[in-house]
Amino acid sequence: MEFRDDIVAAGGEIFAVGGIVRDAIMGTPSDDLDIVVRGIPYDQLFAILSKYGNPTDTSQNKEDKDFGSTKFVSGNPEYIQYLADNGVARDIDVMLPRKDAKDPNVKGHKGIKSDVNPMYTIEDDLQRRDITINAIAMDLDGDIITS
Repeated sequence: MEFRDDIVAAGGEIFAVGGIVRDAIMGTPSDDLDIVVRGIPYDQLFAILSKYGNPTDTSQNKEDKDFGSTKFVSGNPEYIQYLADNGVARDIDVMLPRKDAKDPNVKGHKGIKSDVNPMYTIEDDLQRRDITINAIAMDLDGDIITS
């Protein structure tokens, strides 16, 4: 990841999460790269990503940054080609760790309230994921983390 060094220098930690980790363990290709960055606030993360391409805030509530999530597309054609050569879509979902709470009186995803906090642990984030096989992460050293 071209923005890796800047995130690490700012005190952030980067984890690949969900499907791409699951698929790597199973030895199957994956086109979906989702990462969680912990340890730095959303505005700082967004500024770092902006140096390398086009981040788009994908939070539902832009004021609250309720999901702390960004869709990132690199501005570097060589990096986009690298992703394509490895079967990964050109857009990367980058998010802060969060915890979710479900309102039992509201059906579906509309009843989920997210609490985004850059200091939550990766394990905190994994515990909210929808199915156990997606509650898995990989750090930059290739170590697998589960909740």
